[in-house]
Amino acid sequence: MEPTTFGRYELVSLLSESELTEVWLARQGGDKLVVLRRLNEKLGSDSEQVDRFLDEARINALLHHDHIVPVFELGDVNGRYFLVTEYIEGMSLEVLVYRANELRIELPIAVAVALVIQAAEGMHHAHEQRAPDGSELGIVHRELAPKNLVVGYDGVLKISDFGAAQANGRRAHTTSGPMRGTPTYMSPEQVTGAPVDRRADVFGLGILLWELLAGRGLFARATADAIYDAITAGDVPPPSSVRPDVSRALDAIVARALADKPKERYPTSAALAAALRALDLGSIAAVRGFLDQHFSGDLREREVLQLAMTTQREFVVPAFDSLSAVRKPDDAAAFDDGNTVPDRPVPAPPRVPPRRAWMFVAGAVALGTAIAVALLASH
Repeated sequence: MEPTTFGRYELVSLLSESELTEVWLARQGGDKLVVLRRLNEKLGSDSEQVDRFLDEARINALLHHDHIVPVFELGDVNGRYFLVTEYIEGMSLEVLVYRANELRIELPIAVAVALVIQAAEGMHHAHEQRAPDGSELGIVHRELAPKNLVVGYDGVLKISDFGAAQANGRRAHTTSGPMRGTPTYMSPEQVTGAPVDRRADVFGLGILLWELLAGRGLFARATADAIYDAITAGDVPPPSSVRPDVSRALDAIVARALADKPKERYPTSAALAAALRALDLGSIAAVRGFLDQHFSGDLREREVLQLAMTTQREFVVPAFDSLSAVRKPDDAAAFDDGNTVPDRPVPAPPRVPPRRAWMFVAGAVALGTAIAVALLASH
């Protein structure tokens, strides 16, 4: 049975698991919740995987920005490496979009723009980082997929998971060999094997903006090869062709971000953010208001579940994962953590029936309440 502690951390609930890592909701000290990501035990002797994990941790530890998930600690317990980051009360952008689609809620343009502005500002900070000797680190995320962006209930978006990132000084090589990352969020230069710089992330932000506005995938196709062909074809319809209320000015910004040739894109993520800000469309307050309006029930349920876990520390909520991260089916496992992209059909996004998920939640809340009452009665 999995131990309840790992070093000085108490493991509360397993959030996700891939071939490379386990991600846990953990408790540090009293009741402070954090996210603990640790290398799978069987990979402890695999020097390449250890280097990949440590590279990501070192890159992330250099970044201190309001729109990047902060790293609190990097270490190892009995040779098993781990990384501790901030616990954000909210959900991944992937889950937010999925839940909105389930509820048939169209993401407001102001919210879409505000989310991408935040992501662009966070990435500009990463792109600008330098080594102690003043040389550029050359950080490029290369996988700005919704699963790697976390949206707090306060409306603040933060970037996570630099596992596929390119940077000078990495011990594990990410620029040679098979492509790594999520196929539908790659730039043309990633697909063709051309040199990659910060403008690849501008393209990734362009994909993100297009999809949030249109409410559908931009390069989603049946096979990986078809995805790569679509990315390199350079034929991207304007978001307004799918959503008529998108302005021509916003169409133009998306088109420039998604230019096939890097020299034709915005030169920096900051320039993209500035162009979007000039439209005066969105703000963090707009994101927060949208979440308050449509997902306040989620927030209340999570608070109750968290209380239940605090009351009975061995109590693990079976539905917690459905509220924080949609699990990938086995066929999509190779896309996690930047693993080699297989040449096979890309699975459709998993579906979590809302009614079934809330049945789990209701049961969990009832059990937690019963535990709390029993504990109070015993005193």
